[in-house]
Amino acid sequence: MTNRKEIKLNASWDKPVVPAGEPKKRGLMLEVMGIGEKVSERRPINLSLVIDRSGSMNGGRLAAAKEAAKGVVSRLGEDDVFSLVVFDSSVDTLVAATRMTNPNKRRVLETIDQVRTRGCTNLAGGWLEGATCAAKVCDEMNFKMGHVVLLSDGHANEGIVEPTTLRSHADEMASRGITTSTVGVGNGYSPLQLEALSEGGLGRLHDAGTPEEMIETILGELGEVVSVAATNVEVYVRWPAELRVELLADYRKQVMGNSMTVSLGQLLGGSCRTLPHMIDLHAMPAGEELTIGFELTAQDPESGTGLETIRSSTNLNVLPPDEAAAVERNNDIAERIARIWESTLGLESMRSNELGDFAGAAAMVRDEGQILAAFCEGTNLERSVRRNLSIAERKVARPWDGRSKRESMIAAKKRSKSERDLRSAPKGDWSDHL
Repeated sequence: MTNRKEIKLNASWDKPVVPAGEPKKRGLMLEVMGIGEKVSERRPINLSLVIDRSGSMNGGRLAAAKEAAKGVVSRLGEDDVFSLVVFDSSVDTLVAATRMTNPNKRRVLETIDQVRTRGCTNLAGGWLEGATCAAKVCDEMNFKMGHVVLLSDGHANEGIVEPTTLRSHADEMASRGITTSTVGVGNGYSPLQLEALSEGGLGRLHDAGTPEEMIETILGELGEVVSVAATNVEVYVRWPAELRVELLADYRKQVMGNSMTVSLGQLLGGSCRTLPHMIDLHAMPAGEELTIGFELTAQDPESGTGLETIRSSTNLNVLPPDEAAAVERNNDIAERIARIWESTLGLESMRSNELGDFAGAAAMVRDEGQILAAFCEGTNLERSVRRNLSIAERKVARPWDGRSKRESMIAAKKRSKSERDLRSAPKGDWSDHL
């Protein structure tokens, strides 16, 4: 089904006033909501599924990936276009872009059954072939966008392996309307390589510890593909020179002077993306009113045309100290900001740990954690945040690998970006895996 496109933008302060003559920090929460009126039909899908068939996928993982692929095929309609690419050391397009008519479905299902494990892991080669298949559909079959879902259980050890380069290639494809989501399987995949593809590709990064979770995640991705309400969603934020503004969530951003452009990628119908900011204000005289402005732009996923730009603003007022003290803090907003901030901090420290910068990762948690803990004073999160950060500092200060780290990283990323866990039994918050 499709949705009548409507996007809303809300701004909320933890406390919209500051006392005169004192430097202060305030939390500002932006919410971008995709709202739609459901109608009877959905737009056709251009989906390219890329599956790792390297030797490490043996032992039930490839079997689960094949079951997931067959589940996706069975759910596609006659107007949907499907491509299937498999990779090890080499890359093979087993199903070129094909309309999913019933006769074609039967042939595709038979093809999926023939896939076997072998070789090493040319992750970049597999992804690029899948993205090329989706791009060809856009060029030749009048599709405005395409989506790649890549599944792998290992580190890329052939072809392009540097995350920065992977991100750059995925970004280029995203500019052509081809988005990418990735699914990491098991205990040994590279979260930084898969994250690079999903971030550059404006998609999502998922974790699957078991064959059952793999199937749930891939089918869940299909459900999200059909519910995209807007693409190329960007929020432009501008602020007075008296303020310092920091984004606390894990979105791609570009800062230029007193402004910031935040890229949200796709916005799903019925979803809400939260963008918490920390606002630093130096000592100011009473009576000052500081305005932060916002603009939101997006595109219609069906036509590719721009949706109506949304413009809004909010004010931070400087009051005499006694008047400012009389204004109650909105602890609900403060706690929501703190939870996302904590997850983002945990995610960034685990990235540093993954790169081998153990001292830097621990210092990051310790130093920024002190600021976060001070922000949480007076809320119900104060004790839990201090406890979580203390444990995280010890974990990231030394080599850390395996299942717990991957689950913690993915959970932190999903919290930071307001994304759903597509598994039927979510594994909890990032701190639960520490």
